[in-house]
Amino acid sequence: MKYVILAVMLLSTISVFSQDEKDTIPPPPSQAEMKELVNKFAQDVVAYDKVVKLSKPVMSDAVYQKDEYAITLANTLITKLNETNNMSAGQMVLFLSIIDDLTLDSAQTAAVVETEYIEHLSQSKSDTPAIFLEWNQLLNESSSFYDLSDLVLHATIRYVDAEEYVLVKLLK
Repeated sequence: MKYVILAVMLLSTISVFSQDEKDTIPPPPSQAEMKELVNKFAQDVVAYDKVVKLSKPVMSDAVYQKDEYAITLANTLITKLNETNNMSAGQMVLFLSIIDDLTLDSAQTAAVVETEYIEHLSQSKSDTPAIFLEWNQLLNESSSFYDLSDLVLHATIRYVDAEEYVLVKLLK
């Protein structure tokens, strides 16, 4: 996450120095675009929550609690963002941070489930718990969160670029 924030800061700084060459305000992400990203995130969080609950029998309490906490934070953020008419740069970075956390959490949970599944197969048990059938869904959620974080990162960079453009013009 530190690298993502560093990248945003670096790209924003570069954009400030290149503002002199631009005569038009760069388009920030539209409210419709941001609402669409929040709605997609909400759908992904619901799907991930279902898989986490299904995975509980094969997860340690610490891993399960971490996932539940991340889901709670995500739902709180979704509620706040849906109440907001205009997202700030800080809210966008927080949004990006939580998506990044869920990307890591879902990948770690998928690894835990995969390990349990391999152990299950090595014991030649004929019954396959439902969670193992959902392992692929965990991988899909991790990928979905990653893809969404990329979209939110680009929207955040455009937002910061537009804000800095206005500030540079005002301060000249």
